[in-house]
Amino acid sequence: MEVLRADAALSYGLGELVGRAPQMRALFETIEKVAPADVAVHIYGESGTGKELVARAVHSRSKRADGPFVKVNCGSLTEPYSNRNCFGHEKGAFTGAISAGWAASN
Repeated sequence: MEVLRADAALSYGLGELVGRAPQMRALFETIEKVAPADVAVHIYGESGTGKELVARAVHSRSKRADGPFVKVNCGSLTEPYSNRNCFGHEKGAFTGAISAGWAASN
């Protein structure tokens, strides 16, 4: 009975993400590491693998958790505009980038 109680007390999830497999536990640890950092996080994977759930878990544990969570379908964006529109750019990064900042909306 003690073994069952100890097992029930363990956390097998992170927000809407759940799992006990070593890969899921590694994912949970990674989310906990990157969430408080002030860095861009690139989440990639095949369709239906839970990328949005991972993004929500990172956001909810970040310094920006009180702000909005904005999801973007990057597959619908065209290059080269997607990166600079989403993440900004540095002077000289492309033709017409005369200063650091965000691309103008067309």
